[in-house]
Amino acid sequence: MDCHRAEELLSDRLFGSLHPILAAELEAHLAGCEACRQLAEAFAEVVAALHSAPELDAPVGLAERAALAALARPRTIEIRPAFVLPQFLLCGLLAPREEMTRVLELASYALPLTYAYDALDVVTRTQVYGGWFAVDVAVVAGGTVLALALGALTLRRRTG
Repeated sequence: MDCHRAEELLSDRLFGSLHPILAAELEAHLAGCEACRQLAEAFAEVVAALHSAPELDAPVGLAERAALAALARPRTIEIRPAFVLPQFLLCGLLAPREEMTRVLELASYALPLTYAYDALDVVTRTQVYGGWFAVDVAVVAGGTVLALALGALTLRRRTG
């Protein structure tokens, strides 16, 4: 056993939760390693001092004040996964849209990533940059502009 592993096991040894085989290996290491033995003794002293300290009661109302402070602070809600994951699953990359149920296939046409996937598919298969490719690019660009506009509406304005 090396010193790093011995350090990891010291707290388990002190609290009596160390497996007997590991305890025997740790004791053998401590018998031959002065630095780890000193560390184990110091650790035991600190834990004993902490156990002998009196228990203090929290001030009355502390939990309520902490909860109110946490709720009063504005929070950022992460919503990107809720928008990205359905698009990724329904765009046709993992399974052809034609093989999806009709409801999922129709829902996929409301998602911009579907059009991005279609545009890439057209370009890689035919190298044609007109027709449906232009429609796909326009839908992706429109979705991007819409997302930016909605994001801008959620920003706080600071004056002065």
